[in-house]
Amino acid sequence: MRRVKTSYTHNINISFMTKDTKQALGKSMKKLEEIANWFENQEEIDIENGIEKAKEGASLLVSTRKQLDNVENEFKEIKKTLQGDRLF
Repeated sequence: MRRVKTSYTHNINISFMTKDTKQALGKSMKKLEEIANWFENQEEIDIENGIEKAKEGASLLVSTRKQLDNVENEFKEIKKTLQGDRLF
């Protein structure tokens, strides 16, 4: 986490996405793409495999949304802090 000194006396903690978070999001997005491609490339979908892929995709979507919500909240907090310093 970096600390940034503003033009005023406040310090802002900037953590942004860690390397692990970026990698986790990247892996999740790649796996979601693989699942979508699997469905697109099937002439006939095996119901059981399709259900397993759909469950895996749903789980990945939920966790990815949570991670993206956390990142969005971090940016909102940084923006609020900067607005308090009248930088925006």
